[in-house]
Amino acid sequence: MSTNDKNQSNTQLHIPRSFGFEATTNSDFYFVSYNSNDCDRISPYVQQIHDAGIPLWYDKGLIYGEKWEEEIGIRIAKSKAFILFFTKGILEKKESYAEMEFRIAKKQQKTTYIVMVDNLDDDCWKKYPRKSAFLDAVSQTHSCSCERLDYIINKLKSEFEGSGLEVTQKKDLPAENGLSVEKDLLTTNNAPSSSGLQSTKDLLSSKVKEKVLPFTEPTIVDSERLLNGGYFTAKELSQRHVELDFLTVDGNLFPDALEIEGDADTWENMVLNTADCTGNLIINNKIVGYMDFVPVTPENFDLLRTQPFTDEYVAFYSFGGNFDIYVSMFSIDRNYAFPNNYKLFFQWIISRILDLRDSGVYINRIGFSIYSNSQAAALQSLGCKLVLKSKLKGFLYETRAKDLLNNKLLQNNIIKGRISTYDTYTSRNEGVICECKRIAEPLLSKNGGILHYEDAPSEADVIITAKVQEKTVGYVCLKEYDVFVGDVYVEQIAVEEKYQGFGIGENLLKNAIIYAKERGYGKMYANCRKINLPSQSLLRKTGFEEFDMTKEQYLGIEIKVDDIDKNYAFVYTLK
Repeated sequence: MSTNDKNQSNTQLHIPRSFGFEATTNSDFYFVSYNSNDCDRISPYVQQIHDAGIPLWYDKGLIYGEKWEEEIGIRIAKSKAFILFFTKGILEKKESYAEMEFRIAKKQQKTTYIVMVDNLDDDCWKKYPRKSAFLDAVSQTHSCSCERLDYIINKLKSEFEGSGLEVTQKKDLPAENGLSVEKDLLTTNNAPSSSGLQSTKDLLSSKVKEKVLPFTEPTIVDSERLLNGGYFTAKELSQRHVELDFLTVDGNLFPDALEIEGDADTWENMVLNTADCTGNLIINNKIVGYMDFVPVTPENFDLLRTQPFTDEYVAFYSFGGNFDIYVSMFSIDRNYAFPNNYKLFFQWIISRILDLRDSGVYINRIGFSIYSNSQAAALQSLGCKLVLKSKLKGFLYETRAKDLLNNKLLQNNIIKGRISTYDTYTSRNEGVICECKRIAEPLLSKNGGILHYEDAPSEADVIITAKVQEKTVGYVCLKEYDVFVGDVYVEQIAVEEKYQGFGIGENLLKNAIIYAKERGYGKMYANCRKINLPSQSLLRKTGFEEFDMTKEQYLGIEIKVDDIDKNYAFVYTLK
């Protein structure tokens, strides 16, 4: 066969069949979507709607080519509503034009009617869970089985007549006009019993979808809050996540990725088991992205490089310990896949890591399974490294929690979102003193920085604290010494280890400088160990300069003679 013959054959293969009437040329029409291979099966139902006087447009004679998608988009945009004749053939096709048309209509916010020629039974849901999930967005009151087609016809006629246009009756309808069916629907709020959607009982109801979510947008909200607040059921969340997965996976790169991650029950169980560790990106009162965030043991983390993920890998971490994190799915609707939204997820991860640390759960490694080049680029920009590419795991990227916490692209917004005001206390506040000792104790054991005295908070003249969500996480102690007449000395500065790297120490020193200036001190002194490079960097960054402190001054601040050579001294001129 020549190339031309082959191209001609392919073109003929994609020419839609006729329903026995011409597509309307009227300006007001309803768009008909269907699986071309099922044309003969659905033809009687399409003709019945047409014979009821409803103007229909379908792709008769439209040749699939470079301008096909553009033409379809224009026709959907001009249509009054979108009618999908659902058959299992839509799910069985690797690339379904009907599904693509449905998503175009959804994006254009077209009213969508579904005629269920084939039932979406439980077996079909389990076999094609991600593909069938695209139907979830359709209101049940806009769907029916083909046996009750009169219900849809009456809704279309009512809508069309309400527009002031004339309906041309082609032939008589059956005696039962379907009004009783519509009445039953309005009183029960369910689709007809024969509807194929009836088997998926927990689809998002109109009441849930229309409810305004009380969250600042855009924002990440964990599934636990959505479930406890009654906004979604576990099944509704799992179905939304499945739909987002389908939107995210690049089928050209990983054609089998949508078929290897378990059935609907597995996803629903995962929503329940990881509700506190799954974040949902909410924009315009819709979930447009999600990320699961599952603590696993180090042993299981290594296994998950090659093994499918199931809820059995979720670690029991309530009592604390050291864990890794595995992100089995990270999905953002392509319409919202912007750098700032990716950053929101990573800032949420940082917040969760810090929250877990407060409970004694310490995270080391973080692994991501992703299935598109755009996601890979986002992870690379945030410092993650590719460790594996496979049919099962997609692109597997990894990073360390420590590196993520220190990522300069993410720090500022985290600080703004978590750190509150700085308060000044005298040494008489025993509660603050106890908090300072709690922070200093694990740091003193490292024998670094300018932490030397366990009782420094008790002996300080003033303590300035840093808080994160009302919890004290750092402090600086200031004290007057006789060897520094009219000046003040930084007796101790400490930031809880899990909050280091966020600029808290620098802000503490800056606030200490402001405090000292307001009270008329001339200079501020400090010292740190020579081996403590981070503290030296902090002091220099804040404006302190190194100087030669005398032996008497060292002894005056209770530094032992044997330790003098181990220290650098710094000074900040306030006046």
